[in-house]
Amino acid sequence: MATVRVLIADDHPIIRSGLREAIQGERGKWLVFEASDGEQAVECCQTNPIDVAIFDISMPKLDGLAAVRMARRQKPALKVILLTMYDDPALLDEGLTLGAQGYVLKDEPIAVVIEALRAVLKGERYLSPALQNRDKKPDSVSKPLSDSNPDLDSLTVTERKILRLIGEDLTSKEIADRLQCSVHTVNAHRQNLSIKLRLSGSHSLLKFAFDNRDRL
Repeated sequence: MATVRVLIADDHPIIRSGLREAIQGERGKWLVFEASDGEQAVECCQTNPIDVAIFDISMPKLDGLAAVRMARRQKPALKVILLTMYDDPALLDEGLTLGAQGYVLKDEPIAVVIEALRAVLKGERYLSPALQNRDKKPDSVSKPLSDSNPDLDSLTVTERKILRLIGEDLTSKEIADRLQCSVHTVNAHRQNLSIKLRLSGSHSLLKFAFDNRDRL
């Protein structure tokens, strides 16, 4: 059996240690890497042939969702499991949109993480048991934000352009380089866009831009 390379990215050493022991106690050959923040996690994915990365959503320097975007931009085939204490439909929706195959709540037993790891390695999607029934409902987290936000037509040409680039998963620095303006200007537009579109939360603007790409 080939060695499976797993990255555990979490800022809590106890969680990393517990997951490492559980994974290495499973049948098969496992090589476990660790990262204590988002930047280390992205670097580890870039410099090692990681098969599955387990990202905590809340990490210092770079949060888990941003780390997933950067890591999968370099390695689109990377399999990802998000680990979080937040039972938040918006976070779940964004995580799946970014390409995560697994989403596990931290209050689940470690056995659930192992189950998610096995499923993802087989190419399956895995959600925490508490989330599975909700995900099957027709009005679940996948509903586009555009259905409840009529303000897209109020945006200026520049705001639409920036929103379209956000939807292409570009950072503020990359957008500033593309438009030949300062990062401060891009961030100011981001703030104005959130106000105009009545969005709140650190990832809501990205989600809106992604969901409405065809309208921009």
